[in-house]
Amino acid sequence: MWQIPRGLPAARAATSASQSRSFHASIAIVEPGAAAQPLRRHGNFKSLVKNRALEALAIDDQDRLIALPERPNADGVFPIYLFPGTVWSRLRGIPAVGPYLAVSTDIGPDGQFYLLERAVGVTGFRTWIRRWG
Repeated sequence: MWQIPRGLPAARAATSASQSRSFHASIAIVEPGAAAQPLRRHGNFKSLVKNRALEALAIDDQDRLIALPERPNADGVFPIYLFPGTVWSRLRGIPAVGPYLAVSTDIGPDGQFYLLERAVGVTGFRTWIRRWG
């Protein structure tokens, strides 16, 4: 059963990303008790690697959806996509560091943008958090 994520007010929409053979890099807005509503895709979503597409999702204080792919692009940058409710736009990117991949993102109570990243090494998982103002 779908539940409202911890820290997300009941009145706000939760987000879910999924990949399928027919609709790669899809995102839906889900209200408790309502059916998922797929969103239009940004043109760049077609070029994302299957099963490594949009991974990190957040909603900012203006109820805009923020999405990042799991892997950086060829330039070594995680592109940031913003959906204010109508059309996706691509914002500046976040430079990738070493083998770390995007896992999750959020806007903290301090208004800062947080990105959780993870890498797999010989000794197991390594996780770190980066923050921007």
